[in-house]
Amino acid sequence: MVRPSLEYASAVWDPYKVEDINRLDKVQRRGARYVCNNYRDKTPGCVTNMIQLLKWESLQDRRKDHRLLIMYKAINGMISIPEANSIINKSDTRTRGANRLRQIYTKTEVYRQSFFPRTIQNWNQLPTTVTNSSTLDDFKASLHAAAALRTTT
Repeated sequence: MVRPSLEYASAVWDPYKVEDINRLDKVQRRGARYVCNNYRDKTPGCVTNMIQLLKWESLQDRRKDHRLLIMYKAINGMISIPEANSIINKSDTRTRGANRLRQIYTKTEVYRQSFFPRTIQNWNQLPTTVTNSSTLDDFKASLHAAAALRTTT
């Protein structure tokens, strides 16, 4: 019930400061206590264990995946973002890989942490098997498979 409110338009307002990320995570942690009906256990790591038991992804990872989905849609013309074509520059001699994007030069931390510079950096870190996906469903599946691979290693 609460998660859709926490994640509404999260690709745009995704926080980068640790204190803001922690504030959002506190909501999920309280939700885990509520779902598990365990309000009394105060041992270290008990809420983390509840979240793992519920198989909930961290909100930060969910926001990152949402940003990458929007980038996939923008690159493949599934959504129209004004000026996106001038911002999203496909690979050239300065990038490695066929589906890599040229990183945007930024002077300020606020702009560096905004949607395009931050998401382009995450996009370039994806394996080419993910970025070469032919459909949105394939992209989602391979994105989740790559994330699962990262967490097991």
